[in-house]
Amino acid sequence: ACSMSDGSIMQSKILYTSFSECILTHSDFKDTDLIQCIFTNTNLKTSDFKRSSMVDCMLVRCDLSACEFNSFSITCTSNSLCKIDDINKSIFQMNHSLYSPSLFEWESEDV
Repeated sequence: ACSMSDGSIMQSKILYTSFSECILTHSDFKDTDLIQCIFTNTNLKTSDFKRSSMVDCMLVRCDLSACEFNSFSITCTSNSLCKIDDINKSIFQMNHSLYSPSLFEWESEDV
């Protein structure tokens, strides 16, 4: 349940970490490797994931709206009930159809 809005975690390697009930809005994750991390009920709105990678992670009920995913790499990552902009949904859908064995759902904009 941390709050780290406008924080910088760029050029880092984050392993086996759980973020639950966190507010990480407008955070800088540029050039960061997120490996086997779990994000639950976490607000990542407007965060920058440019040139970062997400491997074997889990996202549940997260807000990823207005995030920057330019040159973002995602592998074996599952998500459920996350809010993701239409322009970025294809990144997560492709990952799911190719790699992820878990349930995949989109939360509608009116929820």
